[in-house]
Amino acid sequence: MVSRRHFLSALLVAGVAAPLAGMAAIGEAQAQQRPDQWHNGRPGGNRPPPPHQPNRAPPRPRQERRPPPRPGYVWVPGFWEWNPRRRDYVWRSGQWVRNRPGFRHRDPRWVRSHNGWTFDPGGWHR
Repeated sequence: MVSRRHFLSALLVAGVAAPLAGMAAIGEAQAQQRPDQWHNGRPGGNRPPPPHQPNRAPPRPRQERRPPPRPGYVWVPGFWEWNPRRRDYVWRSGQWVRNRPGFRHRDPRWVRSHNGWTFDPGGWHR
């Protein structure tokens, strides 16, 4: 007869071992890519970008009405930001940011890369 303690410990071991065995099988399957999945001579060369990186160009920038100048501030224009949850671009309005003497502000921009589009947030540079 199987004791209650033995039964519960066996159940606990099975509950821990099963997910670990499944993860090992997934990792092994991912490591063995078939040659028909290769692009440009290397595995996954042209795979779609991850959800946090868009694979299409951002829309044209919106025309914004710039508020009156503020002394000691620099205007940073609005830009399209990628929202990974929505998998779409979201507009961020322009704003005035405090000037930093000795630095130059570079506006945010999108740059096309070999695997989609990459966002360069810009910022202050010497």
